[in-house]
Amino acid sequence: MKSFKNNLTNRKNNLTNGKTRRKLFFLLLIIGPLFTTSITSAQTLGYKLATIEKGYVTENDVLVKRFNSLLAQLSNNYVDSKQALSDKTVTARQLLDDNGIEESMKKIMEGMNKIYDLNNSYKKYNEYLSCYVIFRVNGYEHDKSLSLLQESINAFGINGTLEKLGIK
Repeated sequence: MKSFKNNLTNRKNNLTNGKTRRKLFFLLLIIGPLFTTSITSAQTLGYKLATIEKGYVTENDVLVKRFNSLLAQLSNNYVDSKQALSDKTVTARQLLDDNGIEESMKKIMEGMNKIYDLNNSYKKYNEYLSCYVIFRVNGYEHDKSLSLLQESINAFGINGTLEKLGIK
């Protein structure tokens, strides 16, 4: 019985010494992200966008489904990943907000989904979205900005439009 108590005491001392604690800490650093990644990756990008847009939503919310659908469509029209499309849309909305312009990300993405450029098969979302934001900041409403963007692309192409707007 005495050796059993000594063995427990030795194990307790080993756990409380600095070397063992450091090993546990580094083990948690390595394993911890694996657990959090699996938890957060269960949330779709559509869910994340919907929570930014609306606040609390469930994964089955109509807005979540719409965002997931828009991301799928946009990823077919632009070279960007769904993550990049999401990030850039959030940034565009923030830029609009910073300039006193309220617009939903859903409406922005739906608008960007309507833009076509027959002369450019390698469309970069950021280029088209930047033009849209510039038109909005210059006082044009959502639909007019999309119309001007489309007309500019038809007349000058995206590179010409970017040059005319002073981006390139």
